[in-house]
Amino acid sequence: MDLPALVPDRPARVAVTAAFLVNGLALGSFLVRIPDIRDQLGLREATVGVVLSALAVSVLFGLLLAGRIVGPFGSRVITIGGGVLAVIMLVLAGFAPNRLALMAA
Repeated sequence: MDLPALVPDRPARVAVTAAFLVNGLALGSFLVRIPDIRDQLGLREATVGVVLSALAVSVLFGLLLAGRIVGPFGSRVITIGGGVLAVIMLVLAGFAPNRLALMAA
């Protein structure tokens, strides 16, 4: 029995790689700034834990929302929109004046 030859879908692989790269850079650039943000806002370690928990909860809700809207809009639009939104939220998190604004961003 001959197996069909796998034809790599190069544009799709490049798109997935780019999406993971944008997400990794966005999250990584935020995580390395946590000590600065903590000091800037005068947060205790426990409060930083709550802020990071808000990040996890927002990811969960974002995944649920993306699952519902990917059908009508398509994965390309959702992925590009999500990447742009991640970069915007990253900038807003950097300028957050208090912990609630940081959690919202």
